[in-house]
Formats: sequence, structure tokens, C-alpha cells
Amino acid sequence: MARTTQAGQKGSGRRSGVLGRNRPWTPDGDMVLVQLYQEGYSIREIGEILNRTSQSVGRRLSQLRAQGYRLPKAEHRAEEYAWPSRMGVVHGHLP
Repeated sequence: MARTTQAGQKGSGRRSGVLGRNRPWTPDGDMVLVQLYQEGYSIREIGEILNRTSQSVGRRLSQLRAQGYRLPKAEHRAEEYAWPSRMGVVHGHLP
């Protein structure tokens, strides 16, 4: 039996949460994406946090680099970071 999404549409039930196809990136979404990436989160982890596919996250990082953003990745994830993922600011925060 297919699950019903928040919008009342039947979904495949493969993943909790709604992944919108072609959902545009916002400046706030970009900021969180860059912050998580610089904290050392993997693309897969960022996708789960932002409720986006790994392909969407990787594509957006490539687009930001092409626009001239410098995106150095941390060699090791700093566990002492409190923002954004540790405080619940990201998960479920963005549309």
C-alpha cells in the first residue's frame, strides 16, 4: 500500500519526508548547504538533513563553485560544532 504524503498525494513510501522534484534552492538553503559542507558532512548526510537527494546536493555544490564560491571541505568533521545540525535548526526547517 502506498503512503500518503503531507499534501495528500500517494507516494512510493521509499523515504520519509517529501522530496520535491526541481525544488529551487534558496539563499538560506545555500547558506546551510555550504555550512554543513564546510563542517565536513558528506553529500549523502547533507541530503538527508536538507531532505534532498545526493544528486541535488552535489549538483548545487558544483553550481556554487562555478559561480566563484570557494568551498573548502574540512578534513575532519568538528564534533564541537553546535550549529546548525546539532541544534535542530536544519532538520525540517527548510521547505
